Amino acid sequence: MANIFEKIKNAGIDKWIHFVACFAIAALVALIFKGTMELPNANCGFIGWIAGVLAGLAKEIVDFFRGGKFDGGDFIADILGATVAFGFAFLM
Repeated sequence: MANIFEKIKNAGIDKWIHFVACFAIAALVALIFKGTMELPNANCGFIGWIAGVLAGLAKEIVDFFRGGKFDGGDFIADILGATVAFGFAFLM
């Protein structure tokens, strides 16, 4: 358990930006679907989660084709941000 907290503590600012960006995307998409289609919270959260994960994946693919590398750590941060937003979707 201490290892997990150590990794969180040592995560660079880039990972936190990925986390927050995908959280925001997933939460916004979930809110839009909740407000316009009046779907159940779980459905809205899942749609938001998919949007957040796809946005993160797209960012890593663009980085790869622009001569960079696909950073698995960034993608994990994207998934975690979208997952936290999915959890918050149940509170809507």
